Amino acid sequence: MDSYIVSTEKLTKSYRGQHAVKDLNLKVKEGDIYGFLGPNGAGKTTTIRMLLGLVKPTDGSISVFNKSLKKDRIQILGKVGSLVESPSYYGKLTALENLNIVHQVLGVSKNRVDEVLHIVRLTKAKNKLVKEFSLGMKQRLGIAIALLGNPKLLVLDEPTNGLDPAGIEEMRELIKVLPEKYGMTVIVSSHLLSEIDQIATYVGIINEGNMIFQDSIDTLRQQSSPSIYLRVSDLGEAHSILLNHNIKVSRKNDSICLPYVHDKSIGDINKLLNDHSISVYRIEEKKRSLEKIFLDIIGRGGSL
Repeated sequence: MDSYIVSTEKLTKSYRGQHAVKDLNLKVKEGDIYGFLGPNGAGKTTTIRMLLGLVKPTDGSISVFNKSLKKDRIQILGKVGSLVESPSYYGKLTALENLNIVHQVLGVSKNRVDEVLHIVRLTKAKNKLVKEFSLGMKQRLGIAIALLGNPKLLVLDEPTNGLDPAGIEEMRELIKVLPEKYGMTVIVSSHLLSEIDQIATYVGIINEGNMIFQDSIDTLRQQSSPSIYLRVSDLGEAHSILLNHNIKVSRKNDSICLPYVHDKSIGDINKLLNDHSISVYRIEEKKRSLEKIFLDIIGRGGSL
């Protein structure tokens, strides 16, 4: 049976009769990097705020660590770290001073401060004033603060927003090591599929408050597998010939479409059609990008 760190059932949040989130069934397995994907305004931040107890749901339930968030909120949140929108810090203090303040509030070991500085690669900058940090360094400090309590679950809302390419790469590499190296489960939201594709093991796509896709990232990637398109002299006859030879094909507009096959197989198909007096005018490989698949899913508001 799957072990879910986070699960919701028909989670709903309404404002003045309008649904920001509707009947959301979120399932996050232990050890996953769960990519929570959707366009701006889709309901991602509202959902995350409900998961963290910052916003009260209108309806539905939230379970974290197999406990009800409504009943065991304090116990649950003690094992959760989060970075929602921009990090909070004291700009006129150093990174070390910021972390020392939080460590005293949390009551964790002082050694933990050095550990999280190492995890987010800020050890060399620990005595630098935070106001002098780059945006990427500030984001990493925000994650360091979130990691101080040694959480089992880390929730990051749009952690790469505003970062330059170097900062995005740093954030990506940091997130990827957390489950395997430190035993954490991570939920990371984004409106960019290209970012989620490079870090997530599982993905949920939300649009207009509705979950419209939830599965492994590999399942999503399979949708971008290439297909072969053939332009031929007689579409109907070519389609029949290939089917009669147990070749899986379909008709797409004015072309014959078949799943990706090796070059030798394409040569055999070309010869087969020629032997039946069918001229092959064009052989073309087409592949949908993941971004196109994402936009298609959002555009039709449904699953794959």
